[in-house]
Amino acid sequence: HRLGLITARRKWVVLGVWVVLLVLLVGLAHSFGSNTSNNLRLPGTDSQAASDLLAARFPPQQNGSNPLVFHVHTGKVTDAKAKQAIEASYAQVKKLPHVASAVDPFSQQGAAQISKDKQTAFITVLLDVSGSDLTQQIAESVLHAGDPGVRAGMQVAVGGSVGSELSEPETESSEVIGLVAAMIILAFTFGSLVAMGLPIVSAVFGLAAGLSLIVILGHGVTVPTIAPTLATMIGLGVGIDYA
Repeated sequence: HRLGLITARRKWVVLGVWVVLLVLLVGLAHSFGSNTSNNLRLPGTDSQAASDLLAARFPPQQNGSNPLVFHVHTGKVTDAKAKQAIEASYAQVKKLPHVASAVDPFSQQGAAQISKDKQTAFITVLLDVSGSDLTQQIAESVLHAGDPGVRAGMQVAVGGSVGSELSEPETESSEVIGLVAAMIILAFTFGSLVAMGLPIVSAVFGLAAGLSLIVILGHGVTVPTIAPTLATMIGLGVGIDYA
């Protein structure tokens, strides 16, 4: 009750402090940059025991496969030009540091890595580093090994942990849809645009501060890569609803 009274009586001071605090947090977050981790351990579970067994007996397999994929829109990957480009990429992949093994799709072992229509093929890449230790530099080196395919006119992409490291899910559109839906519902519920705007603004303020804190904390403790997305979902939903 006292906090509410003080806040109401000194509203401009409170708002000013919040704005300064938000600007400070957002500025620090941008200067530090994001530092999240894909590492996930669940001690005591059967899946973790299986993962530990793989790490001890078959280290590369424990890290998962990272397919370097080549696709042609016209012709086939078995055509001379496309095949030569894929073979050149395979040779580059084999020379990369942290690559434990790679399987050529044109070898007997990699026969299943070419699609039935002969328009798609992939090189299976196993790394000697786990997803938690995989850096942007290592991931980019695997992707750039496919440059001969790009120069040959093929579409090149990479999956697995390498793909996850290079590509972050875009959630902006769903967040905008959620905000617009909330604004429409609140406008009908309250019958006032001003009343509708209050919970929206307070939720966005809280969310911006919370996401900035997550970015800053990521440099001191382990923060999962999915944390900002979950925080956005919870921040918008709970922030607007409770406000």
